[in-house]
Amino acid sequence: MTRRADSINVLELKGKKHLTKAQIEERQAAEAALSFGKDKVKPPTWLSKVAKKEFRKLAKELLEADLITNVDVVALACYCDAYANYIACAKIIEKEGLTVDIMSVSKSPKGPTVRAQKNVEHRC
Repeated sequence: MTRRADSINVLELKGKKHLTKAQIEERQAAEAALSFGKDKVKPPTWLSKVAKKEFRKLAKELLEADLITNVDVVALACYCDAYANYIACAKIIEKEGLTVDIMSVSKSPKGPTVRAQKNVEHRC
């Protein structure tokens, strides 16, 4: 298998390739043609308040670092949704404790919120 080509910016930083100005301009033009838009990096409406806050925080940093495009929005939104669910479960566990009365639960002494939080952990 072939190795993935590095962008011209990475090559210049590494100092590994000595390209002519024409070659550099040609590679930059090819990379620009392959790039995706960044105009729709906004939190989806279905995210909760906590998830939207996390989305905006991460999207701002990722946009500044030029590491996110429109095609990444759904993946970031899914992460932020899982993060918000995890935080919600953690708050319930803090309030209600890690376990429940064994007489009120047939199979497991762990509360349902603990199981839900573990499921969220495994999805991430």
